[in-house]
Amino acid sequence: MRKGSGKVAFFLGVLALPLLLGGCYLNLFQTARTLDRGQVLFGLGVGMVGITLGEEQGFFYSPQAQLGIGLADGLQLTLQAGALATLGDSPGIQFAGASGELKFRLFDEPDAFALALGFGGGWGVSYFGWAIHGSVYFDSNAPLLPIYFAWRPFVSFGGADEGAPAGFGSIFAGGLRLAFSESAALLLELDYHSVWQLWSPGMSFLFTF
Repeated sequence: MRKGSGKVAFFLGVLALPLLLGGCYLNLFQTARTLDRGQVLFGLGVGMVGITLGEEQGFFYSPQAQLGIGLADGLQLTLQAGALATLGDSPGIQFAGASGELKFRLFDEPDAFALALGFGGGWGVSYFGWAIHGSVYFDSNAPLLPIYFAWRPFVSFGGADEGAPAGFGSIFAGGLRLAFSESAALLLELDYHSVWQLWSPGMSFLFTF
């Protein structure tokens, strides 16, 4: 069996996870770890957010996919897209947005910490339409404390179906990065949207080849 084929099979095996699990906005699902030249990263995750309308409590789920490409050592292009899904009496699914980002490594010291910056943009529900964004990523590389944090301020130009006005906002994320091996990890994340003042828990599997 060709080297890496087992990882590919495992990746394909979890492709159905978002469909089974079924946020109202896309989670970040990125850390300060940055690919080197020629490496490829696949990510597959799902987020959830609860919204109260009157006396009714509703939940939205957001299956998400991510592709990272190492353009040079410490320089990564990341593409991310997702959908909004609702369950219950009126199930449905719709496109939630897509974005692209260039992320570059500033510092990565084993057993200490890692720091990276990113810049990109795209269209999405969480952006209220078209937007550009910046990102700051921080990881603890301590084996017993595998936490990470990310902050993404954005400038929205509007254009969403709801007609939301242009403006500023940010998304903050933090969580645990649980590594299974050098090439596979699970992110357990909690995101906060500053404009909506909503929290979204989520999880994502990341595979590097």
